[in-house]
Amino acid sequence: MGKPPPPVKPAKAARTTCPPLRDGAAVFRVPTRYHSNFAVILIAKRKRKPRGLVRGSGLRRKAETPARSAGALPERGRAMNVILVPLYQVLSIAIQLYIWALIASAVLSWLIAFNVINTRNRFVYTVMDTLYRVTEPALRPIRRVLPNFGGIDISPIIVILLLYFIQSVLGQLVFRVTM
Repeated sequence: MGKPPPPVKPAKAARTTCPPLRDGAAVFRVPTRYHSNFAVILIAKRKRKPRGLVRGSGLRRKAETPARSAGALPERGRAMNVILVPLYQVLSIAIQLYIWALIASAVLSWLIAFNVINTRNRFVYTVMDTLYRVTEPALRPIRRVLPNFGGIDISPIIVILLLYFIQSVLGQLVFRVTM
């Protein structure tokens, strides 16, 4: 086993080591259990006095509205959360399903090109036709813009990257709006 930790000394009051920084921040030396030279920066925002109405307009300041000053979300904000979060989840699932359809279409086209799967089979033909009709509208504009790389088609990769980008942007927007 090891040595037991040294006994805990009674906590000293935190003292500032420098004058207050911008926005009320100050550096305090806070004694910890094992190291008494541990510095911590504590940031406290100054509370501003309400100034009433903004000059030249009849609008109140954002910080002075009763819902924000009480710390509660306005009623419209909660309604937005109820609508936006499930909508984002549905869109995210749809994007993921479309990505999987793109991957399945690419793999199936490789299997057909190497004669692993016969397109005369009715089931294979139906699956390939469905995947073609679902994925081709997104792939066609990119294929028109891309140069010819021989037998390599990178348009599904570009569409997948674009879909991941769109999914990330939507996630950030929902996060910003709901917070």
